Amino acid sequence: MAKQLTAPQRDPVAEGSTRSPAIDFTGQLDDDELLVETPSIPTVDDKGYSGDLTITGVQVNVVEIKVLNKTLLPGQAVQCVVSGFLEETGNYILEATCWTDKGNKLIGRIIMPVEA
Repeated sequence: MAKQLTAPQRDPVAEGSTRSPAIDFTGQLDDDELLVETPSIPTVDDKGYSGDLTITGVQVNVVEIKVLNKTLLPGQAVQCVVSGFLEETGNYILEATCWTDKGNKLIGRIIMPVEA
């Protein structure tokens, strides 16, 4: 059975900026479980719009990284590069769907509110 959890992450952004967010999946992974394959990240804002963002470089982390001051080992997070934020959109929600080496489908989210 697939596990699902909304990551409690918020990452405010400025209009027109480019960001490199990472979504932490450690709360969903078993002790010896890792993310594998290429995740997918469609985008939707709180109004259901998605056309104004460009998302590139979607991948599972391959080196140790920090997310919210927590060190994550390779295979515990999803990373990407996002650009094209519009102030009038409000909140963008990045939702990463990925698979683990144990066959679990996991979904993690990060909310990116656009600040003026």
